[in-house]
Amino acid sequence: MRKKIIMLLITIVIVLGFVIGIKNVKMEPEEIYEDTSLKNVSTEIYVDELNLAISEVDTLNPLKTKNSQVASILSLIYEPLVTYESSEELEGALATEWSKLDSYTWIIKLREGVKWHSGKDFLAEDVIFTFNLLRNNDLTYSSNLKNVKEIEKLNEYSLKIILNEKDDYFINKLNFPIIPEYYFKNEGFNNEDKLNRPIGTGAYKYSSMDEEKNIKLESNFSWWKKDSMKLRRINLYRYDTYGEAIKAFKSTEVDLIVTNMSEWQEKFGTIGINSYSFENSEYELIIPNCQNMALSENSVRRAILQGINRENIINSIYNDNASISDIPIHTNSKNSINNAEYDLEKAKQILINANWNQNESGWQKDINGRIQTLNFTLLVNNESEKKIETAEKIKDDLLELGIKITVKKVSMDTIKKAIEQDDFDLILASFDIKNETEIQENVLKNNSKNYSNYSSDEMEKLLEKLRIDDKSYNENMYAFAMLYKNDAPYIGLYFKTSTMLTNKSVKGNFEPTWSNYFRNITTFCK
Repeated sequence: MRKKIIMLLITIVIVLGFVIGIKNVKMEPEEIYEDTSLKNVSTEIYVDELNLAISEVDTLNPLKTKNSQVASILSLIYEPLVTYESSEELEGALATEWSKLDSYTWIIKLREGVKWHSGKDFLAEDVIFTFNLLRNNDLTYSSNLKNVKEIEKLNEYSLKIILNEKDDYFINKLNFPIIPEYYFKNEGFNNEDKLNRPIGTGAYKYSSMDEEKNIKLESNFSWWKKDSMKLRRINLYRYDTYGEAIKAFKSTEVDLIVTNMSEWQEKFGTIGINSYSFENSEYELIIPNCQNMALSENSVRRAILQGINRENIINSIYNDNASISDIPIHTNSKNSINNAEYDLEKAKQILINANWNQNESGWQKDINGRIQTLNFTLLVNNESEKKIETAEKIKDDLLELGIKITVKKVSMDTIKKAIEQDDFDLILASFDIKNETEIQENVLKNNSKNYSNYSSDEMEKLLEKLRIDDKSYNENMYAFAMLYKNDAPYIGLYFKTSTMLTNKSVKGNFEPTWSNYFRNITTFCK
C-alpha cells in the first residue's frame, strides 16, 4: 500500500536558533507611562515599547512562509478563525460559533465588529478569499482545506462550507491566518510592496519600515480583545544571522529570545536571565511497521516502549529539555495520561506473557508456522546528529532487553520511500502535533497518515464514537488515550521543549505555548 507522505508529520524543520528578541536600540525616544494594574510589574513606571529581533525572513506573506520564527511574528498582525491556548482546547478567534448541519456541511459564524488595521470591516468575503487562495495554490496551509468542496456566503458574518468527505474535526484545521480580500485581490497577493506593509486584524498593526527593512508595529486599539493592551509599540529589527542575534542577547542589547536549542544553558548561561520552558509541537517517536509479523503484536511494541530509557536520552542528549509522553498528547492537556517507566524486567515479562521465548538467538516465537526473532532495523535521518545519538542509545537499551537493533542512517528521501513501499521495520521520526484530533488520523485504518499500518477493530469503533458522540467526548477521548497507550500503534518518546529567555528588566505575564509563543505579549514591558 502506497501512501502520500506529509513531510511535517515525518520530520520537523526546526529553526535551531529561533530568535525573538528585544533590543535597546531606539527608533524613537522611549515613552514612559504609569500603570499599577500590570501583572508582575513591581514599579508603577514602565516602558511600553519593546524591540524584537528577527532573522532569516523568507517572506512576510502569512500563507507562504515556512519559517516558524516569521509565522510567530506574523501572528501579532494576522489572526485565524480558531486557535488553541494552554488548555489545548479550541477557542474562537475570528470565528465565534460553528456547527454541523449534516456529516458534510458546516456553518461558521464570524465575529462581528472586527476591523482590519485600515479601518475596513472584516467580512465573510475575506474568509472566502483566503480559502480560495489556499485551495487553488500550493501554500503552507493548503492541505488544511483539501477536503473542501464548496464555500458559500450566507450573509456578511456567516458561511456554509460543504466537504467532499466526512470530517468531524474540520473546524480544528482552520487555525491559519485570514487576509483581507480588498488589499490582496488580483495581483496583490504576490505584490512585495503590499507584503512588506501587511494589514491584519491582530493586536499590532504595521506602522513603517526603514531602509534596512526594520519594521515598526503599533498597538491596534480597535482590536476586539484590547482589554489587556499594555505594550504599545514593537520594533522588529532584522539581523543577518542568528549568531548576531545571540550576541545581542548576551550583551543585553536584546532582552528576550525564544530558542529551540536544547543546550541553551551552555550557549546563553543562566546568570541574570529568567527562563520559561514550554513544550513545542515536535513529538519524537518510533514508527513500527505493523505489517511486520513480530511488530504486529502490541506486546512487542509495548515491550520496546518499556525497554527504552527515555529519561536518560532526554538528560544526556537534550539537557532535560523534553517531556516524556507515551502518546502524542501534550503533557499539560487534560487528556494526558501517566507514562510507562523504564523497567527491563516488566518489558521481559510482557514478552513472556505473550509466549515469546528467549534463547541464545534472542526472543523467538512461532507465528503462523514461521519462527520470528525480535531483531529489527531502525532507520534514522542521517542529517540529524541528535536523532542518530538517540537511535544509538535506543539500540543499547534494547540490546539489554535481548532485542537486537541495527541502526541504519539514511536520507529523508529514503525514509519517505520506505514508508510509501511499507519497506521498513522501525523509523525514528517526528510528528508535528498541532492539535489532538490530528493524531486520530494516524491510527485510522487505511488513512494516508497511518504510517505504521496499524489496524484495530476496537480503535475503529472508538474513533467512530469520538466523531458522532459530542456529549461523551471527554470520556471517549480518555478511552482513546488509554487504548493508544496499551496498543502502542506508535512507540512514543517525548515532546521537545522550547525556552523563552528574558533579561531581568523585561516584565510581563509570560505564558508561552506551542501554539502561541507570544501569548500575553500585550502585558510585556520593561
